[in-house]
Amino acid sequence: MSFKRFLGKCVPVLAICPFVIGTLGYRSSGEKLSDALYASFALYFVNPVSDAYNIPIEIARWTAALVTTSAILYAVRRIWIRLSQALCCLGKDSIAVYSDEDVNIVFDKPKRSVIYPGREFNPLAKSHIIMLNSDTESLKFYRENIKAIKKSKVYIALREMNYGFTKELSDKANIYFFDIDGAAARTLWKQIALWKDPKPRVEITILGTDHLGQSVLNYGLQLNLYSLSQEIVYNFIGSDKSHQTLHGGIPLFCRDRVNYLKPDDDSNAEIIKKSDIVIVCGKVSVVEFQTIAGLCGGVIYCYSHPDSDMADFLNFPRLKSFGKNSEIYTDANIRRNDLVADAMELHYSYLKQYGNGEISDIRAEWNKLNGFLKTSNISSADYIPILKTLWASRTKGDEYIEELAELEHIRWCRFHFLNLWRFGVPENGKNRDNDKKIHILLRPFSELPPD
Repeated sequence: MSFKRFLGKCVPVLAICPFVIGTLGYRSSGEKLSDALYASFALYFVNPVSDAYNIPIEIARWTAALVTTSAILYAVRRIWIRLSQALCCLGKDSIAVYSDEDVNIVFDKPKRSVIYPGREFNPLAKSHIIMLNSDTESLKFYRENIKAIKKSKVYIALREMNYGFTKELSDKANIYFFDIDGAAARTLWKQIALWKDPKPRVEITILGTDHLGQSVLNYGLQLNLYSLSQEIVYNFIGSDKSHQTLHGGIPLFCRDRVNYLKPDDDSNAEIIKKSDIVIVCGKVSVVEFQTIAGLCGGVIYCYSHPDSDMADFLNFPRLKSFGKNSEIYTDANIRRNDLVADAMELHYSYLKQYGNGEISDIRAEWNKLNGFLKTSNISSADYIPILKTLWASRTKGDEYIEELAELEHIRWCRFHFLNLWRFGVPENGKNRDNDKKIHILLRPFSELPPD
């Protein structure tokens, strides 16, 4: 529980303390119980009705007046806040950000009307960003206000849940999810951008196998695709085995590979030494971090923990931080308007080529998709700029078009595998079976039918 919420629960108790102290004081001075209660109540209105006097009565007299003054000032402040928030919400793109922490989202346009009402729902805002302390609290907050919020755009931050699996996204057109660790991982790989200077072999070590580390690995597997002959080795070091249990055997369809290692493995020091990139996701002590920095001959990326951002204090030329609030809590990461628009266009072009019947409304067709298919299109749209970069750097030709097509197919397969799909032949005669999560095209590019 945050200090602010704890203080909110304590205030009512503190407010009745003058009443209790005053009652005891008046009773000790000989007043009847009913007269003592009334006299204590009157103290809140700075209107003593008894001439009795002792130390508890004097304490109650001053503290009651303080409570009354504080209540008046609080009420005035609340009225002012509500009025100012109502004025802000008159804007065409007004946004309410609900959070238990002090956050400051960086929006693309500085003139946006943004309010931060804590946990107090504001129905006047055009868009709502919900980012409470836990995924369940955020989803509960959404459901508690679902009637008032159903015509607005809602963006819900998730810290551990896979938004492709949530019920809300599958049947609500106005709901969008923001994966905090996913945004940190995606921003990291866009910063590293292996595809801008493609090397035949890269060794990457990820320290920390919790949710953030898993996000870093998953996004790396989907974005770091730039050549059919590439060999990227991901050394995944940590005590959490959930990723290995779920995804340890997935086919990667190229020379890339993932090595799962225990944190106390004797070979870890040698692995860090020869790594081109080391990504520190979990919390480590200063001594451990200095050891890693001393061993590594490549570049080190350290997650920017709010209470321990070592990259800002240690002087290592090859040390960089990632995941700062100013990088993650941005409009581009949360609302992703441009990326979602690209994904909608991608889905629209797919329907035009393979769909049946006329398509009158792109957004309506998009809203028919479940959560998984939306995120699949978003993942594909996120990879397109990388394909464009690769295309611009090479001599054009049919062979290279084929290679880029195969790279996109590998990314598409990896996205499905990481979302627990597998190769299979559906009994329904179609390419896919959504219930069983099997797809007939989750196989090497060379085995695909020509169409």
